[in-house]
Amino acid sequence: MWYINIADQTITFLLSLAMGCVFCLLYDCFRILRIINNYSKIAIFFQDVLYWIICAFLCCCFLIIRCNGEVRGYVLVGSLLGWIIFRLTLSVLILAFARQIIRFIKWVYSKISGPVKALFKYIRKKCRAISKFFKNTASKMFNRTKKLLKRKKLMVYNYSHKRKAKKQRGMGSTA
Repeated sequence: MWYINIADQTITFLLSLAMGCVFCLLYDCFRILRIINNYSKIAIFFQDVLYWIICAFLCCCFLIIRCNGEVRGYVLVGSLLGWIIFRLTLSVLILAFARQIIRFIKWVYSKISGPVKALFKYIRKKCRAISKFFKNTASKMFNRTKKLLKRKKLMVYNYSHKRKAKKQRGMGSTA
């Protein structure tokens, strides 16, 4: 028969308090992600489901390791108390600090992104002008080389030049 004494139960209870704090810290990570990005309600739902799956897995592992898989009420109460205590104390500080850091990063990004965007816009404008120049030059060169391939007098499909050539030949024989 498996025996658990008061000292082990106290240690298990204190560890379950710590586990509740870890659960709240994990939830704060999800909350910080929500501060950074505006997620849809569906995305938030799936984040919450993922959070509960992770918490259930960790709680199950904790119960297997500390209580041989037996669900003990004081472990669940300890986890809940640890979560609530952390949420009311350190979580407030962590989220306030995270908001300040995120606000600062967004401010720096806004100060840097304006000139960088203007620089890329200027470079893109110059590249388009150069591209247009090369395209026009290549088009002109292509058209010139087409004209050099055949002389106008010998073109079969050019009817007006053909008539002029006949007239010139006819004029030359009578004169």
